[in-house]
Amino acid sequence: MKTNSQIPKQDENELVGPRYWRSLDELMETPGFEEFVHREFPQGASDMEGVNRRQFMKIMTASFALAGAGLSGCRQPVARIMPYSRQPDRIVPGIPVYYATSLPKAKDNIPLVVETHQARPTKIEGNHLYGAYGGSTDVFAQACVLDLYDPDRATSNSRGTKTIKQAEVNDLLQSVHDKYLSTDGQGLAILAEESTSPTRARMQSELLKKFPRAIWAEYEPVDNNNPEIATKRLLGRRLRPHYRLRKTRRILSLDADFLHKEPGNLRYAREFADGRRFLHAGEAEPDKMNRLYQVESALTVTGSMADHRLRLSTGQILTFAALVAAEVMRQKKGDNALEGKLKKWGAGISVDRQWIEECVSDLIKFRGEALVVCGSHLPVEVHQLVFFINDLIGANGRTVAYLELPEREAATISDLASEIEKGRVETLIIIGGNPAYNAPADLNWGKLQSSVKEVIRYGYHVDETSLLAIEKKGHHIAATHFLESWSDGRSFDGTICAVQPMILPLFQGMQELELLGRLSGAENTDPYSLVFETFRSLTAEADKEKAFNRFLNSGLLPDTAFKAVKVKADSLQLKSTLATADFAPSIQSKNSLEVRIVPDNHTWDGRYNNNGWLQECPDPMTKLTWDNAIQISPRLAKDIGYDPRTSTFLKVSAKSSSNFKGGFDVAPVAEITIDGVTIKGPVHIQPGLADYTVLLSMGYGRTKTGRVGRGAGFNVYPFIKVKAPAYSSGAVLRLTGETFYLANTQRHWSMEGRGIIREANVEDYQEHPDFAQKIGIESHSPAIYGADEDKSLQYKVKNQPRGGSAYEIPTFGGAQQWGMTIDLNTCIGCNACVVACQSENNIPIVGKEQVLRGREMQWIR
Repeated sequence: MKTNSQIPKQDENELVGPRYWRSLDELMETPGFEEFVHREFPQGASDMEGVNRRQFMKIMTASFALAGAGLSGCRQPVARIMPYSRQPDRIVPGIPVYYATSLPKAKDNIPLVVETHQARPTKIEGNHLYGAYGGSTDVFAQACVLDLYDPDRATSNSRGTKTIKQAEVNDLLQSVHDKYLSTDGQGLAILAEESTSPTRARMQSELLKKFPRAIWAEYEPVDNNNPEIATKRLLGRRLRPHYRLRKTRRILSLDADFLHKEPGNLRYAREFADGRRFLHAGEAEPDKMNRLYQVESALTVTGSMADHRLRLSTGQILTFAALVAAEVMRQKKGDNALEGKLKKWGAGISVDRQWIEECVSDLIKFRGEALVVCGSHLPVEVHQLVFFINDLIGANGRTVAYLELPEREAATISDLASEIEKGRVETLIIIGGNPAYNAPADLNWGKLQSSVKEVIRYGYHVDETSLLAIEKKGHHIAATHFLESWSDGRSFDGTICAVQPMILPLFQGMQELELLGRLSGAENTDPYSLVFETFRSLTAEADKEKAFNRFLNSGLLPDTAFKAVKVKADSLQLKSTLATADFAPSIQSKNSLEVRIVPDNHTWDGRYNNNGWLQECPDPMTKLTWDNAIQISPRLAKDIGYDPRTSTFLKVSAKSSSNFKGGFDVAPVAEITIDGVTIKGPVHIQPGLADYTVLLSMGYGRTKTGRVGRGAGFNVYPFIKVKAPAYSSGAVLRLTGETFYLANTQRHWSMEGRGIIREANVEDYQEHPDFAQKIGIESHSPAIYGADEDKSLQYKVKNQPRGGSAYEIPTFGGAQQWGMTIDLNTCIGCNACVVACQSENNIPIVGKEQVLRGREMQWIR
């Protein structure tokens, strides 16, 4: 059937409230958008040609593996075998079994419940027993079950290009232990990912006791350590800010996407949403809703929820924070000298001072219920200023707690690089991560790693780092998936979580704890025993085994969260700490741009690059799939020579094209250069960005990856430096005149004239609680449910016709009237009699002719 793209004539209800749009093309009604609207199949399902949908087989490779094609661990055996002589415990064909575990992350283990069928994990959900997250998960947790069955994962161990057996791996680790035992570890270095595991921390400590001169370094491309570094410098203790959003009514967020990407976001999103709920209209409850002020350089999920949003480049956030602190001191009549110094530090940026005054006034008005949050990527000085502001507005100890963390015994990747350059590292063991791909560019990690005599790489994939080791005749040890492993971890608040396997390793692989146990020469290297040994020291119960079984059953160990400590800001210490800070703001223009680098919503830092489910999942802001892009503001697009309104290159050539064609964005290609380094990629024009801030997503442009991620996107890691991991200034953007097709779901599934959003402020809602019924086409229920408006939801779901909801439901010539005789030979199949009879009598319809009389049913044979 041909889709009618004509929107019905507007009535006065449709004109109430602001106009919303899904894309710039829809807003400006470009020719490309008009062409798209008139397509018969907007979702582009008919365009299966060439690279469309990124080659169907890319997605299906992992799916086929999941079904058993090509994965030896799940393949249907060819030989005839006898059925169970003894039914395995807790396994009944067709009946799922559920296990508690958790997804390990750098700062947070997410408690999970995994559904298994015949001992194979199939579905992941959150663990409801962990009340802080309420059973929620993120997109990476949902998709990680596909990584378990990834046919491109490492399936064997190797020395150079030669496959070796597990016994040879054990001998290798034993030889490393024996070699460095006599030197106290001199010449041995280990580079690992960050972990929250208490057992790994214990194994690390034991390893360093045996090898005190060895180097243990940790590295994460997404660095979230600045909040803890700031408190360490200010207070001499390693503390973690932990926000209590349920107690918060006013929030100022400085470049922090705390509802989506910051550690602990699952808890924050839940509590923030709770702060926006109320039950009754016309009462005082709506006044208790929280209010969010957001200052950011990019459009984030948190920014999209803000009541008041200010665009500001990331390089000017420190200066802005100084102005906020000065305004707080002015309104509270505090230290005049410090106020003057803060104003001096905050000079030099063009920002609406009234916005700051009103925001600060609101924060002070709700003293003890207000909070200032800042992004973990921001400089340490911003976090120190925010700590001081929170103390002045009564947030410390109320809306933000400071959790005391154990001290870390880890060097940085820069420290390790320095030791390698000095020739002090003979054996390098890389546990997880992928530094050959994502280490800061100024370290030149590829050259450093190649200069080490012996490299042992422990990884889940044969990636860029593994390939570099193999080329130098080093070793690759295949890692197990966390659903195949024993371990433990801590949630963001410190609660200890279990990590237990659902299935035996599908391939030849080693668990991380076993690797560390063999390196340290432990007598027992069984991961289960190592986790149990750690657990014994964490519980006070007499029956350790019973307590451990209960821990594995629930997945959590109660009352193990980090303890909150009392803190107090010291203005003199703040002055001293900030005296050497560089408050000079970076000034951007079209010839000197700021580049902001963020983890990607599909691939994070690149570790999920080969996951087809995540690649297909649209970015929450841009709606892009399969690729990253150079995101710029509409203002910058016009300044560099591209007009989004007419979709033409103004200064490069006379070439022009539709901005949207066949389900793709036809994006101009540009080159962006910083300090002589140039990256080339497609441009996506994104409203909401600071005018001269360019947003780039990491995790793409892999040179060694699986078949799903191969050829997707461009690599932004050449822009990342040790001292500038999140943003840089002085970039230049130049259009090349080329175009690139970006897969974009922004315009899919038209609303057919219905309102995208219906909104009102508190005052309007109190006066008109039925406001949603007066905005847009089909704003009120009768057009959807007709006479069944007051029926139960169950009834509507079971009995309402699907589709065609833009029209009143027909009566089909009065067939629903009681006492009417319906001849099934001429029945038009509307099922009105079925609906009426089932709802009134709760009995099935049978027979050739049926007569409805009140609540009785009679059949004429």
